[in-house]
Amino acid sequence: MERTKSGIGAWPVAGWVRATALTLLVLGPTAAAAGDYNPHLALASATATTAGARHILELAGTWEFDDLVQVDFPAALVVSQGASFVRYRLNDRAATGSSEAVVDGLASSEIDELEAAATGADGGARVLSVDAHRLKVSLPGWLEPGRIAAQLYVVLQHDLPDEHATHFVSNRLEALVGEEVAP
Repeated sequence: MERTKSGIGAWPVAGWVRATALTLLVLGPTAAAAGDYNPHLALASATATTAGARHILELAGTWEFDDLVQVDFPAALVVSQGASFVRYRLNDRAATGSSEAVVDGLASSEIDELEAAATGADGGARVLSVDAHRLKVSLPGWLEPGRIAAQLYVVLQHDLPDEHATHFVSNRLEALVGEEVAP
């Protein structure tokens, strides 16, 4: 084999090192970004309707739909009225509770408090449908006519035991339930 300075095959070790370095240079930022997952959660509109005695909330927005519909993806919707709330998960029953954390909007630092307070079950509250930009839920029967608020959140657990979970929270939107809105 003839030795040349430019051929990868000429100096196998040096060529392999150059190819590896080039691959790491090209893929390095992509690989690093893949480990930093920040779900995009943004609510654009919230509309409450009433059909008989049943209240429906339809939300439009942007979320990671492919992740959201995975059976074990840790996303939730919280709908609140005052300190009372109902938490919806796609893979679980709705749970109700009371927490001051939802009164002025849920912050990422308050999710653990909310989760601990979600103890009761509400059979009337459930996810009706979800698609790429719409989420529709039936609301619990205990809601009073008036203003409600909705927020999405995700809790990502990390692989290492000494790492804390990462919390993500959407913006907060309000809607009116059971009241006619004047034109």
